[in-house]
Amino acid sequence: MQLKEIWDTMSSFYDDKRILHVGGTAGISMILSKYQSRAGADAKCLFRVSEDAFEYREIYDKWVIPHDGRVRWYALKMLKEAFRAEIVHIHSADILLPVLKRIYPNKPVILTYHNTKITETWEERREYWEKADIVTIATPQLIENAPIEVPLTPNIIDTEHFVSKSDSLPNSALVFDFDQYGDTSEGFKRNMEFANQQSLNTHVYRRDKYRIPHKVFPRFLDVFEYYLDIRSWYGKILDAISTTALQMLAMGGKIYFDGNVYDKLPEEHIPSVVIQNWAEIYRQLIE
Repeated sequence: MQLKEIWDTMSSFYDDKRILHVGGTAGISMILSKYQSRAGADAKCLFRVSEDAFEYREIYDKWVIPHDGRVRWYALKMLKEAFRAEIVHIHSADILLPVLKRIYPNKPVILTYHNTKITETWEERREYWEKADIVTIATPQLIENAPIEVPLTPNIIDTEHFVSKSDSLPNSALVFDFDQYGDTSEGFKRNMEFANQQSLNTHVYRRDKYRIPHKVFPRFLDVFEYYLDIRSWYGKILDAISTTALQMLAMGGKIYFDGNVYDKLPEEHIPSVVIQNWAEIYRQLIE
């Protein structure tokens, strides 16, 4: 099926559907709100302003319900917004599920985990995630230690925002140093070995210290020919492509991952495909 046909097919499902996203991990819920609204839905993302370190709202403010209060007031705001929503989609913030389901026991609720930490806390978080009607994971490695079957729902990439507008510097490579998250030395070592083998001019960037706003991040990526994406978490190599690498691919750049070089964004991350996938999941709950 062609992408246009996919878009036309899903539009009939999304027509006037009221969807509330809660939480804003890496801006994913805002991007979903944008494209679901384009498909005909009334989709919004309830988002804590204090967590907007990369200024996603500057791009997606049209689809955001901002909130700047404490967690308790944030939960109350969620309950208020959920009253009119047909579907509530929680992103990682599983702690909100018990109160949501206590007030609205029959409302369809989806929980999507985005953070690697869940691999170590599945049982610890059971009292929260078991309240959801459907639990999904955004990247493959999150399935580790999961006590239930959880479908993979790949992250959406905003292919309208991540567009190349200039030529990259030949033989240039970008690599992030994520030392603040734990022992990433093995992943960093493999990235640098590849860069040396290919005689690449490598720029090492500490994203935790110098945050680039989402609005201009495509221009930053545009400088480089490669993004090196071997990452590790406390000494263990991660087996999923990062969001940054996917954004690089959307712009026509190259990434180094799992010992190979890639230059094309996988179709499962294209907005029309992702939105169709979510339409099928939502349909299971409300039709």
